[in-house]
Amino acid sequence: MSLPILTKTSFTAGEVDVDLAGRGDLALYANGARCLRNVVVAPIGGVRRRPGLRHVAAACGAGRLIAFEFNTEQTYLMALSGGRLDIYAEGDKVAELETPWSTAQIAQLNWTQSADTLLVVHPQVAPRKITRTGVDAWTIAE
Repeated sequence: MSLPILTKTSFTAGEVDVDLAGRGDLALYANGARCLRNVVVAPIGGVRRRPGLRHVAAACGAGRLIAFEFNTEQTYLMALSGGRLDIYAEGDKVAELETPWSTAQIAQLNWTQSADTLLVVHPQVAPRKITRTGVDAWTIAE
């Protein structure tokens, strides 16, 4: 006897924990998957492959990446390394700023964004305000 073939058309529940296996009475079970990798779940139920990555530039050393979204059309990638912040838009470097944080301090940084300003704090360094003043213009101040 052959196994029945089931067609799933909705994955809106995302990945379902293995502890829920066999709980066919739950809508979560009907709309979930055991494993979803490298896909984006659409709000209407289906899945599609996630966008790929591309090489933009080599980092100047160990550091962290910060996503900065001014609005839906103007997004930036900030590459923070020892004493330096490189800012990229659409794959091009648009700004470079000197920063007071060493490579060892970068792991302890915390930040928050509000509109065109990124506030960055570290326990041993005075807080810094990184401001987008134009499409390709940035400043850093205490």
